[in-house]
Amino acid sequence: MKKILLIFLSFSLFSCETRDPDPLFFGGLLHVYGGQWNEAVQKTTEALDIDDSHLGSYLLRATAYLALQNYEACIQDCDRIIDISDTESVAYVIRADANFMLKKYPEALQDYEKAASLQSQSFWQMHILRQKASITLGTNKQAACEFWKNAFEQHGDYQSLSFISANCP
Repeated sequence: MKKILLIFLSFSLFSCETRDPDPLFFGGLLHVYGGQWNEAVQKTTEALDIDDSHLGSYLLRATAYLALQNYEACIQDCDRIIDISDTESVAYVIRADANFMLKKYPEALQDYEKAASLQSQSFWQMHILRQKASITLGTNKQAACEFWKNAFEQHGDYQSLSFISANCP
C-alpha cells in the first residue's frame, strides 16, 4: 500500500504542470549572479513560456543577452518590457547599452535620456552621464566634458574626474 501511495504521489508531483514562472525566474537570477549567461537565458525563456508578461524574466534575459553580446535579442526583450510598462527605466538603460555596442548612437542617446528622466538612483544617473559623454566625445568634446563634469559633481564619480583632467579645459 505504501508503494502505491508513493508512486501515486510521485506521479502527481511530476505530472502537474506548474503555472508559476517565479521558480524559473529565480533559477535564472542565480545563473545571472553566477555569470552563467546561457543557462540564465534558458531558465528565463522557460519562465516566459509560462507567463509572457513577466517583466523580471525579460529584464534578466536581456541582461544575459547583453553579456553574451547578442545585442539584437537584448533589444527585442527591452522593447517587449517597454511595451508592457514604459516606466521601466532599467529596460531603457539596457537597450541603450545594446545600441551603444552596435554603434547606434542616436538610439542609445535617446534611451539614456529617457532612462535619466525616469531614474533617480545615482548609480544609473552616473552610468547614463558617462555613456552620453562617451557618445558625444567624438563629435562634441565640450558637451562630453559637460556630461563628465555633471557625473563628477552630482555623483562623486572619480573616473569622471580622471577623464576631465585629461581631456577638458
